[in-house]
Amino acid sequence: MKHLANGVAADILNDYTQMVAEKIYMYIKNFMDALLRVFNDRYMRQPTTEDTKSLLAHNEARGFLGMLGSLDCTHWEWRLCPTEEAVPHEGHIKKPNLVLQAVASYDRWFWHCYFGEAGANNDLNVLAQSGLFDREMAALSPA
Repeated sequence: MKHLANGVAADILNDYTQMVAEKIYMYIKNFMDALLRVFNDRYMRQPTTEDTKSLLAHNEARGFLGMLGSLDCTHWEWRLCPTEEAVPHEGHIKKPNLVLQAVASYDRWFWHCYFGEAGANNDLNVLAQSGLFDREMAALSPA
């Protein structure tokens, strides 16, 4: 978990875990496979028509007409950024960073997640790049 949470290299954890890096990577892969197997059908997907109706009804009852979920962007420092990639990923934070964009519903269901390049991009530019509204825009465009 420390490897996943902090993004440290598995080699650094050898003394802490008393395991070699290959074993740490194997356990992380098994953990991620289990997460996908258990939660993929429900949480790792876009809302269906029924999900959308349920989200709209729940949020309308709370006074938020037409709201599906909350959208947020956060700038995340890229600590292990390769040197040659550092300059293009610097923005208003003078360190390499990425922008994480996520949409979550009231029940903590994250149904959209996108890592965008920060640099000179603000949250609106990242929103345009993320593809969040691509499906809706395709439905509106004439065929």
